[in-house]
Amino acid sequence: MKKLRILLPLLLLTLCVVLLTACNLTGGDGGDTTPTEKTKIEVTFPDATYNYDGKTYRSLAIVGELPEGVTVTYTGNNVMEYGTYTVYAVFHVAEGYEDRYELPEPMKATLTIKYVDLRETIRNIAFPNQTYYYNGEEKFMEIDGILPEGVHASYEGNNNIDAGEYTVTVSFTYDEGYEKIYKELPAMTATMTILPASYDLSGITFEDTTEEFDGLRKILRLKGQLPDTLDVFYSYTDEYDTVHTEEDEGENFGPSAIGTYIFTLTFESTDSNYSTPVSRTATLTIVPEAVQVTFVEQGFEDVIVRIQKGSTFPDSRLPSPRSERIGYTFAWEDFDKNITEDITVRVVATPIRYNLTFRADTGLTLPDNLPTSYTVEDLPLHLPTVESISTPYAWQIQGSELLPLTTLPVGTYGDIVLIAVTSTETSGLIYEITDAGVIVKGYDGASAYIFLPETYGGKPLISIASDAFRGLPIKYIRLPKTIRNIGNNAFRDCTELDAIDLPSELSNLGNGAFRGCTALTELVLPDSLKSVGLGVLEGTKLTSVKIPFVGSSSTAYGGSAKGYFGYLFGALSAGQNNLYVPDTLKTVTISKYCTRIEAGAFMGLTSLERVVMESDGSLGVRTIGNEAFRDCTALKEVEIAATVVDIPANAEVSNSPFFGCSEELVVKFHCTETTAQAVFGKYFVTVAEGKTANAVFLPDQQ
Repeated sequence: MKKLRILLPLLLLTLCVVLLTACNLTGGDGGDTTPTEKTKIEVTFPDATYNYDGKTYRSLAIVGELPEGVTVTYTGNNVMEYGTYTVYAVFHVAEGYEDRYELPEPMKATLTIKYVDLRETIRNIAFPNQTYYYNGEEKFMEIDGILPEGVHASYEGNNNIDAGEYTVTVSFTYDEGYEKIYKELPAMTATMTILPASYDLSGITFEDTTEEFDGLRKILRLKGQLPDTLDVFYSYTDEYDTVHTEEDEGENFGPSAIGTYIFTLTFESTDSNYSTPVSRTATLTIVPEAVQVTFVEQGFEDVIVRIQKGSTFPDSRLPSPRSERIGYTFAWEDFDKNITEDITVRVVATPIRYNLTFRADTGLTLPDNLPTSYTVEDLPLHLPTVESISTPYAWQIQGSELLPLTTLPVGTYGDIVLIAVTSTETSGLIYEITDAGVIVKGYDGASAYIFLPETYGGKPLISIASDAFRGLPIKYIRLPKTIRNIGNNAFRDCTELDAIDLPSELSNLGNGAFRGCTALTELVLPDSLKSVGLGVLEGTKLTSVKIPFVGSSSTAYGGSAKGYFGYLFGALSAGQNNLYVPDTLKTVTISKYCTRIEAGAFMGLTSLERVVMESDGSLGVRTIGNEAFRDCTALKEVEIAATVVDIPANAEVSNSPFFGCSEELVVKFHCTETTAQAVFGKYFVTVAEGKTANAVFLPDQQ
């Protein structure tokens, strides 16, 4: 009890201290009891607008950050259907935070869900006017641009055929579920214009004409077949500018007196889908009486030219002679070109004078007064005999196997070079003897004219080795008929070699055998050949060549890639023909032992002028491939062998063997025109779309 009396005053004292301290903490000094200032919360509650999509719930939210102890609740949020909604935001403070913050008043905002305005969504959609030309087919217009998912366009007034002006309307429909998403798009209209087409009058002509006076009425008419829906009317103007119409004058329509008349052809279309063509005019000239000039050529039909009586015969109407004979030129006899009556003009044959050149082998001297020219009418032409000259020698025709020669025989034509040679065998030849025969390996002699014997050491010469005469300054070489093979580059770069006789039984020519022989101008590859190497004639300056087949071998057909002419000159494909074949080459003769000319074989040879295909009975070319002579633009004449039975050019115009050649080209067939059309088809002499070469048919010269 005594202790309680002591502790009680102490407890009262402690309580007073605590109360004083609390007063200092809450009221400031001097015992001030003013409450602490609350923090203001800064937030906003903005309106918002959304596009209706039928599946998304939309809500609004305040913008700004609430402090700890303060929360917000919303009323009217979380809506999906389109419309306008008021959303309320109410703020709450947690217990113990009441004196810290000043809560905002309840807020409200507007939530709007609206339809999509399709007109804005597809602002790049257009429906422009369109113009077409009538062609008998339906015309259909469409909008430009891409519609959004669920929206489709449908058209009215579309699918028009006839010429005219049409209004086409496009309206828009919506798939189920999309009709609430988009605001309805209004219909759009555009004008479809179908203009009348033009008649195809490419085959219609209305040409100037000259008629001789005979007292009868003359009328110019169009040529060609008009469309059924196109009518024509004729009129003409006389020298007094009086207009005469067939409709008015009937049977009396048309002038009969000498003079010049302008005819007008007027069209009228009965089909509104076609425009009326522009009128055409042509001149009718009625001239005085004419006389006749008849050009007579044996073996050919007469050519008749009529000109005005008393006028001068124009050179432009002079026909070209058609006669052909080796060694002759043909021209019309002279006649008075002031024609006053009917006359007859005949063709005259004149022999061609050819050059005759004599050359001597090393160490020989030629006699004086040797002839320098000849004609076929001089044959046989006797040559100076060996006995009449101090140094014995024999005459050799360059390129011929005849030796010795005493006369130029009948049948010779063209420029001739005669070589005087001292013997028929040349020293300095290098040989290799094998079991099969003798191989010529080289030459170290002095003569430029070489004659190989048929045998050496009792064995036949069978082969010329590769590079045997390469680069040697030889001018002529004659090979015996026993030679079967000429090796690679055997005569390569023999730049002075201007004549060589290839044996009649030669089987093989190696690669580049005559490459670089720039003096060679003519060459005959024998019919016995079976194969030739690449570029056997590369770098030559040939003007003419005769070949037993086209390409690398007598079997270079079908799938072979070497059945083309340029192979002889080093080309790797037909497309390279013109890069390798010399532009000096003008004439190619194809032996009767060639049976086929492959597609594109002579393609692109722009300097080639003449091709002759030989035939004998059943021997000769039988097939000419598509585009065989395509783009041979200088080609003047092709003689088709009588044996040809297939020119596969029926499918396309451009497949013609002569497509791309000149219209001046003359193609000779050894058959009738009827047979040619039946066998070869309509495009067999086509050179371009709607253009053909000149076909000559020689059925009696098969």
